[in-house]
Amino acid sequence: MSPPGRLTAGSLLLGSFAEADGSALCRDTYLEWISLYCWTTFHAAVMATPEQILFSLASSLLLLRIYSDLSNCTALMAEALACPWPSPALDSFFLQIHMENFPNCTVAASFQPSEPPLGPIVTLATVPIFLTLLLVALILHKARKAEPSL
Repeated sequence: MSPPGRLTAGSLLLGSFAEADGSALCRDTYLEWISLYCWTTFHAAVMATPEQILFSLASSLLLLRIYSDLSNCTALMAEALACPWPSPALDSFFLQIHMENFPNCTVAASFQPSEPPLGPIVTLATVPIFLTLLLVALILHKARKAEPSL
């Protein structure tokens, strides 16, 4: 992960985050607000989480919550300033955050989906088949009992 403070409000206001057709308020003030209020909270949460925990598959819910909080914050700021949300500037903002904080964001080979074990697959496939056959046999048995004898 990058050192704290690498992404600053000044760096976010550079041309790469400017909306081509947006007003000055949405281009400058909005990006300044999300840099000061949203990004700082996100950055503090990421820095407070140990790296081995942050990048484990089990803690993906923690990372999802942190990203969700950041997204909600940017939406609130956009609403307060009457700026479009989402926007190309916001997309660039999130890409920059991702590049800064998660440069090695690749799923390790051990987390790739693999073939499931054969035992549970056979069990899950055969149980409904046997239950169906059992129900058919019970229905036929009851039908035979219900027939009048001649």
